[in-house]
Amino acid sequence: MSFPRVATMLLLLTVGAFARPAAAEEIPVDQLFNLVDTASKSWASVKDYTCTFFKQERVKGELLDKETIQVKFRVSPHSVYMKWIKDPHEGRETLFVKGKNDNEIKAHEGGFIGAVNVNLDPRGSMAMKENRHSVFEAGIGNIIALVKADLELAKVNGDGKFEDLGMKVMEGVNLRCFKATFPESKCKKGIDPVKGQYYSPNIMICIDGRNGLPVAIEHRTAAGRLEEYYLHKDLKLNVGLTDNDFDPDNDAYRF
Repeated sequence: MSFPRVATMLLLLTVGAFARPAAAEEIPVDQLFNLVDTASKSWASVKDYTCTFFKQERVKGELLDKETIQVKFRVSPHSVYMKWIKDPHEGRETLFVKGKNDNEIKAHEGGFIGAVNVNLDPRGSMAMKENRHSVFEAGIGNIIALVKADLELAKVNGDGKFEDLGMKVMEGVNLRCFKATFPESKCKKGIDPVKGQYYSPNIMICIDGRNGLPVAIEHRTAAGRLEEYYLHKDLKLNVGLTDNDFDPDNDAYRF
C-alpha cells in the first residue's frame, strides 16, 4: 500500500475525533497499537524528510533548554544534517553520513568559533555531552519502533493504561495525542531500551493527521518529571534529498 493511501486512511480515522472534547478517554491497547502499526507501514515508504525539530532532554539529571533545529534526514544511507536556528547553540551545525568521514560526525559551533570544525565519535563523550541518544537513533522511524515495541509488550503482558487525549496544539501544530502508562516496576532504569522492559512509565505520542505519522513524543517518569521531548514541525516527506544535501562542501553550510 502506498504512503499517500495509508496517510489518507489515517486521516479519515482521526478526523472524526478532531471535534472530541479535550478530556482523556481510556481506550484499548489494540486501538493505539493499530495506529502505530499503520504509521510503521507508512514509514516504510519514506526515503527522506526535512523539518524543524524541537528537542528537550534531561541529561545527567539536568533538564536542558529546548533546542530548535533545522533537519535534513535520509533513510539510506543513514544521513543527518542539523542546523540550530535559535539559542541555545544558534549557528551550530552537525553532519553525519553512515560510511563517510570515518563514520564520525562533522560539527562546528556558531559565532566566531564556528570556523573550527571537529570530527566526533557518535557515541563518544563529546558528542553525547548534551544528548541522551546518538545520531544512530535519529529519525521518526526510531520513535515508531520504540512505541510499537512497548505496545507489543503490553499486549503480551496484559497491562498498561491507554488514553486518547484528543487534540493538542504543540509548537503551533494541531496533533492527535495519546498516552500510554506502564507499571514502573517493569520499566528500564537507564536510557537505552532493554528487551522485555518498557521504555518509560509515561509516554505521550502525538500523530499528525496530515501524514499519519507520530511527529511528537514525550517521556516522563512515574512522578511526571519530563525526561525527553521531541517534535517535528513543517515535516516534508520524500523531498528528494541528494548527496549534496549531506556534503560538508555544500555552499549553504559553514563546514
